Amino acid sequence: MTPKTVAVGAELVALVLVSAAANAPATADWMSGNELKESCHSEGQYGRGACLGFTSAVAGIVDTETIYGWRACIPDGVTRGQLRDIMVKFLDDHPEKLHHSAASLAARAYEEVFPCPK
Repeated sequence: MTPKTVAVGAELVALVLVSAAANAPATADWMSGNELKESCHSEGQYGRGACLGFTSAVAGIVDTETIYGWRACIPDGVTRGQLRDIMVKFLDDHPEKLHHSAASLAARAYEEVFPCPK
């Protein structure tokens, strides 16, 4: 499997899982901020691909609907790498929040950087 195949596969899995958990109760979340941070800081292809896929999937959802009350308006041209970097910075800057769901943290990070016009 090529690195691109791993990343695309991870994105599809993340999209399905994030879609299912986007508005579920917090107890139903399958990944915490701690787990996402570990994945995003991973040296391995799978971890990096899972991070990129997860962050891209959340961005795709939060750009069209709310996730735990968070909503972002992500401009055209923002890359998957930029989305990952925003998420990693948020996780690194807020260690006190890492026990929360990864989906809620990602949605919040994107809303802070790309707020929708009021």
